[in-house]
Amino acid sequence: MGIDVTEHQTMSATNTETKHDASTGLASDAHEAGCPSEREDQDCAADTSASHKGTSRGHGSGLQFMLATVVGMLVSVPLGWLLSYAAQLPFYLGLFFFPLFGLMIGAAMHRAAHRARPYHTTPLLVGTTMAVMFCWMFSLTVEANDMPVWVATHASRNPRLKLHNQTIEAYRATVADNMTAYLKETYPPGGLIGYARWASTNGEITQQVAPGLLKSIHAPQRGIWWLIRVMLSVGLLAFGIGSQTLILREEEAPSAVAT
Repeated sequence: MGIDVTEHQTMSATNTETKHDASTGLASDAHEAGCPSEREDQDCAADTSASHKGTSRGHGSGLQFMLATVVGMLVSVPLGWLLSYAAQLPFYLGLFFFPLFGLMIGAAMHRAAHRARPYHTTPLLVGTTMAVMFCWMFSLTVEANDMPVWVATHASRNPRLKLHNQTIEAYRATVADNMTAYLKETYPPGGLIGYARWASTNGEITQQVAPGLLKSIHAPQRGIWWLIRVMLSVGLLAFGIGSQTLILREEEAPSAVAT
Protein backbone atom coordinates (compact mmCIF):
# COMPACT_ATOMS: atom_id res chain seq x y z
CA MET A 1 0.00 0.00 0.00
CA GLY A 2 2.83 2.40 0.84
CA ILE A 3 4.54 1.57 -2.43
CA ASP A 4 1.41 2.51 -4.42
CA VAL A 5 1.15 5.94 -2.75
CA THR A 6 4.80 6.68 -3.46
CA GLU A 7 4.46 5.68 -7.09
CA HIS A 8 1.34 7.87 -7.44
CA GLN A 9 3.17 10.92 -6.05
CA THR A 10 6.15 10.30 -8.37
CA MET A 11 3.90 10.09 -11.43
CA SER A 12 2.09 13.32 -10.41
CA ALA A 13 5.35 15.21 -10.07
CA THR A 14 6.52 13.92 -13.45
CA ASN A 15 3.31 15.10 -15.14
CA THR A 16 3.65 18.58 -13.56
CA GLU A 17 7.22 18.92 -14.82
CA THR A 18 6.14 17.81 -18.28
CA LYS A 19 3.36 20.45 -18.43
CA HIS A 20 5.77 23.15 -17.21
CA ASP A 21 8.33 22.20 -19.86
CA ALA A 22 5.63 22.24 -22.53
CA SER A 23 4.36 25.68 -21.54
CA THR A 24 7.91 27.02 -21.41
CA GLY A 25 8.62 25.61 -24.85
CA LEU A 26 5.48 27.18 -26.29
CA ALA A 27 6.35 30.59 -24.88
CA SER A 28 9.87 30.29 -26.25
CA ASP A 29 8.55 29.30 -29.67
CA ALA A 30 6.10 32.20 -29.66
CA HIS A 31 8.86 34.64 -28.75
CA GLU A 32 11.11 33.29 -31.50
CA ALA A 33 8.23 33.54 -33.99
CA GLY A 34 7.85 37.28 -33.24
CA CYS A 35 4.57 37.05 -31.33
CA PRO A 36 4.44 40.00 -28.92
CA SER A 37 4.02 39.33 -25.27
CA GLU A 38 1.38 40.96 -23.10
CA ARG A 39 3.96 43.38 -21.70
CA GLU A 40 5.08 44.32 -25.20
CA ASP A 41 1.45 44.93 -26.21
CA GLN A 42 1.03 47.33 -23.31
CA ASP A 43 4.25 49.18 -24.20
CA CYS A 44 3.18 49.40 -27.85
CA ALA A 45 -0.22 50.81 -26.92
CA ALA A 46 1.40 53.38 -24.64
CA ASP A 47 3.80 54.47 -27.40
CA THR A 48 0.92 54.77 -29.89
CA SER A 49 -1.13 56.83 -27.44
CA ALA A 50 1.79 59.16 -26.79
CA SER A 51 2.37 59.50 -30.52
CA HIS A 52 -1.26 60.50 -31.10
CA LYS A 53 -1.10 63.00 -28.27
CA GLY A 54 2.05 64.54 -29.72
CA THR A 55 0.43 64.82 -33.12
CA SER A 56 -2.64 66.56 -31.74
CA ARG A 57 -0.47 69.04 -29.89
CA GLY A 58 1.36 69.81 -33.14
CA HIS A 59 -1.70 71.29 -34.90
CA GLY A 60 -1.30 75.05 -34.94
CA SER A 61 -4.28 77.26 -34.18
CA GLY A 62 -5.72 79.94 -36.42
CA LEU A 63 -4.57 82.60 -33.96
CA GLN A 64 -0.97 81.45 -34.26
CA PHE A 65 -1.06 81.78 -38.02
CA MET A 66 -2.77 85.17 -37.78
CA LEU A 67 0.26 86.38 -35.84
CA ALA A 68 2.45 85.11 -38.67
CA THR A 69 0.17 86.97 -41.09
CA VAL A 70 0.83 90.21 -39.19
CA VAL A 71 4.56 89.56 -39.60
CA GLY A 72 4.02 89.14 -43.35
CA MET A 73 2.10 92.42 -43.52
CA LEU A 74 4.92 94.27 -41.78
CA VAL A 75 7.40 92.88 -44.29
CA SER A 76 5.00 93.88 -47.09
CA VAL A 77 5.25 97.60 -46.30
CA PRO A 78 8.74 98.29 -47.72
CA LEU A 79 8.40 95.62 -50.41
CA GLY A 80 4.99 96.93 -51.51
CA TRP A 81 6.46 100.41 -51.79
CA LEU A 82 9.14 99.06 -54.14
CA LEU A 83 6.56 97.10 -56.13
CA SER A 84 4.59 100.31 -56.80
CA TYR A 85 7.54 101.56 -58.87
CA ALA A 86 8.51 98.21 -60.37
CA ALA A 87 4.97 97.70 -61.67
CA GLN A 88 5.28 100.69 -64.00
CA LEU A 89 8.41 99.48 -65.76
CA PRO A 90 7.95 99.10 -69.54
CA PHE A 91 7.15 95.76 -71.20
CA TYR A 92 5.90 94.35 -67.88
CA LEU A 93 9.47 93.87 -66.70
CA GLY A 94 8.41 94.78 -63.17
CA LEU A 95 6.23 91.67 -62.90
CA PHE A 96 9.38 89.68 -62.16
CA PHE A 97 9.57 91.26 -58.72
CA PHE A 98 6.06 90.23 -57.62
CA PRO A 99 6.77 86.48 -57.17
CA LEU A 100 10.26 87.31 -55.90
CA PHE A 101 9.03 89.65 -53.16
CA GLY A 102 6.14 87.26 -52.55
CA LEU A 103 8.65 84.54 -51.72
CA MET A 104 10.29 86.89 -49.22
CA ILE A 105 6.97 87.72 -47.55
CA GLY A 106 5.93 84.07 -47.48
CA ALA A 107 9.30 83.04 -46.04
CA ALA A 108 8.85 85.50 -43.17
CA MET A 109 5.38 84.07 -42.46
CA HIS A 110 6.70 80.51 -42.69
CA ARG A 111 9.50 81.32 -40.29
CA ALA A 112 7.07 82.79 -37.76
CA ALA A 113 4.61 79.88 -37.93
CA HIS A 114 6.54 76.70 -38.72
CA ARG A 115 7.08 75.55 -35.11
CA ALA A 116 3.35 74.88 -34.64
CA ARG A 117 2.83 73.02 -37.92
CA PRO A 118 0.77 71.34 -39.26
CA TYR A 119 -2.12 73.80 -39.65
CA HIS A 120 -5.59 73.29 -41.00
CA THR A 121 -6.17 74.52 -44.54
CA THR A 122 -8.73 77.22 -43.66
CA PRO A 123 -6.49 79.50 -41.53
CA LEU A 124 -3.67 79.08 -44.06
CA LEU A 125 -5.90 80.19 -46.94
CA VAL A 126 -7.38 83.09 -44.96
CA GLY A 127 -4.01 84.36 -43.70
CA THR A 128 -2.34 83.98 -47.08
CA THR A 129 -5.17 85.84 -48.82
CA MET A 130 -4.99 88.65 -46.26
CA ALA A 131 -1.23 89.02 -46.77
CA VAL A 132 -1.58 89.03 -50.57
CA MET A 133 -4.37 91.60 -50.59
CA PHE A 134 -2.60 93.84 -48.08
CA CYS A 135 0.64 93.97 -50.08
CA TRP A 136 -1.17 94.35 -53.40
CA MET A 137 -3.49 97.12 -52.17
CA PHE A 138 -0.63 98.92 -50.44
CA SER A 139 1.36 98.86 -53.68
CA LEU A 140 -1.59 100.20 -55.70
CA THR A 141 -2.26 102.91 -53.12
CA VAL A 142 1.32 104.15 -53.30
CA GLU A 143 1.13 104.06 -57.11
CA ALA A 144 -2.08 106.11 -57.08
CA ASN A 145 -0.75 108.66 -54.60
CA ASP A 146 2.47 109.13 -56.60
CA MET A 147 0.76 109.51 -59.97
CA PRO A 148 0.21 113.32 -59.65
CA VAL A 149 3.92 113.70 -58.90
CA TRP A 150 4.77 111.48 -61.90
CA VAL A 151 2.58 113.63 -64.15
CA ALA A 152 4.12 116.87 -62.85
CA THR A 153 7.66 115.52 -63.34
CA HIS A 154 7.03 114.45 -66.93
CA ALA A 155 5.20 117.66 -67.81
CA SER A 156 8.09 119.75 -66.50
CA ARG A 157 10.51 118.00 -68.88
CA ASN A 158 8.98 119.81 -71.84
CA PRO A 159 11.91 121.72 -73.41
CA ARG A 160 9.54 124.42 -74.70
CA LEU A 161 7.78 124.89 -71.39
CA LYS A 162 7.07 128.55 -70.53
CA LEU A 163 6.91 129.12 -66.79
CA HIS A 164 5.90 132.81 -66.88
CA ASN A 165 7.97 133.93 -63.90
CA GLN A 166 7.14 130.67 -62.11
CA THR A 167 9.75 128.35 -60.66
CA ILE A 168 9.92 124.75 -61.79
CA GLU A 169 9.01 123.59 -58.28
CA ALA A 170 5.91 125.79 -58.24
CA TYR A 171 4.92 124.52 -61.68
CA ARG A 172 5.22 120.88 -60.56
CA ALA A 173 3.14 121.58 -57.47
CA THR A 174 0.44 123.22 -59.61
CA VAL A 175 0.31 120.29 -62.04
CA ALA A 176 0.15 117.78 -59.17
CA ASP A 177 -2.75 119.66 -57.63
CA ASN A 178 -4.49 119.84 -61.02
CA MET A 179 -4.10 116.08 -61.47
CA THR A 180 -5.54 115.35 -58.02
CA ALA A 181 -8.51 117.63 -58.69
CA TYR A 182 -8.99 116.16 -62.16
CA LEU A 183 -9.27 112.61 -60.83
CA LYS A 184 -11.67 113.70 -58.11
CA GLU A 185 -13.96 115.60 -60.49
CA THR A 186 -13.83 113.37 -63.57
CA TYR A 187 -13.40 109.97 -61.89
CA PRO A 188 -15.08 110.34 -58.49
CA PRO A 189 -14.36 109.83 -55.70
CA GLY A 190 -10.74 110.28 -56.74
CA GLY A 191 -7.89 108.72 -54.80
CA LEU A 192 -7.23 105.04 -55.39
CA ILE A 193 -10.65 104.37 -56.94
CA GLY A 194 -10.43 107.40 -59.22
CA TYR A 195 -6.92 106.43 -60.29
CA ALA A 196 -8.02 102.87 -61.07
CA ARG A 197 -10.93 104.15 -63.17
CA TRP A 198 -8.68 106.60 -65.02
CA ALA A 199 -5.85 104.13 -65.67
CA SER A 200 -8.18 101.34 -66.80
CA THR A 201 -9.99 103.55 -69.33
CA ASN A 202 -8.34 106.75 -70.56
CA GLY A 203 -4.97 107.16 -68.85
CA GLU A 204 -4.35 110.46 -70.68
CA ILE A 205 -3.01 113.78 -69.36
CA THR A 206 -3.90 116.85 -71.40
CA GLN A 207 -3.04 120.56 -71.25
CA GLN A 208 -6.03 121.00 -68.98
CA VAL A 209 -4.07 119.23 -66.26
CA ALA A 210 -0.57 120.26 -67.25
CA PRO A 211 -0.48 123.67 -68.99
CA GLY A 212 2.36 124.05 -71.45
CA LEU A 213 2.32 120.49 -72.78
CA LEU A 214 3.12 120.20 -76.48
CA LYS A 215 0.98 117.05 -76.70
CA SER A 216 -0.87 114.75 -74.40
CA ILE A 217 1.05 112.23 -72.31
CA HIS A 218 -0.19 108.88 -71.05
CA ALA A 219 0.24 106.63 -68.04
CA PRO A 220 2.89 103.88 -68.36
CA GLN A 221 0.09 101.34 -68.79
CA ARG A 222 -3.51 102.18 -69.53
CA GLY A 223 -6.74 100.54 -70.59
CA ILE A 224 -6.69 96.79 -71.05
CA TRP A 225 -2.92 96.68 -70.61
CA TRP A 226 -3.20 98.17 -67.14
CA LEU A 227 -5.89 95.63 -66.21
CA ILE A 228 -3.75 92.76 -67.48
CA ARG A 229 -0.79 93.99 -65.47
CA VAL A 230 -2.90 94.27 -62.31
CA MET A 231 -4.30 90.74 -62.66
CA LEU A 232 -0.90 89.24 -63.39
CA SER A 233 0.69 91.07 -60.48
CA VAL A 234 -1.80 89.82 -57.90
CA GLY A 235 -1.56 86.28 -59.29
CA LEU A 236 2.24 86.22 -59.19
CA LEU A 237 2.28 87.73 -55.72
CA ALA A 238 -0.18 85.09 -54.48
CA PHE A 239 1.97 82.36 -56.01
CA GLY A 240 5.09 83.59 -54.23
CA ILE A 241 3.47 83.92 -50.80
CA GLY A 242 1.35 80.78 -51.05
CA SER A 243 4.28 78.60 -52.05
CA GLN A 244 5.79 79.26 -48.61
CA THR A 245 2.67 79.24 -46.43
CA LEU A 246 0.45 76.47 -47.80
CA ILE A 247 3.13 73.82 -47.21
CA LEU A 248 2.49 74.32 -43.49
CA ARG A 249 -0.45 71.93 -43.89
CA GLU A 250 2.04 69.07 -43.71
CA GLU A 251 4.12 67.96 -40.77
CA GLU A 252 7.78 68.82 -40.85
CA ALA A 253 9.89 65.99 -42.19
CA PRO A 254 12.15 64.48 -39.51
CA SER A 255 15.79 65.37 -39.91
CA ALA A 256 18.10 62.60 -40.97
CA VAL A 257 20.17 61.09 -38.15
CA ALA A 258 23.53 59.63 -39.00
CA THR A 259 23.94 56.00 -37.87
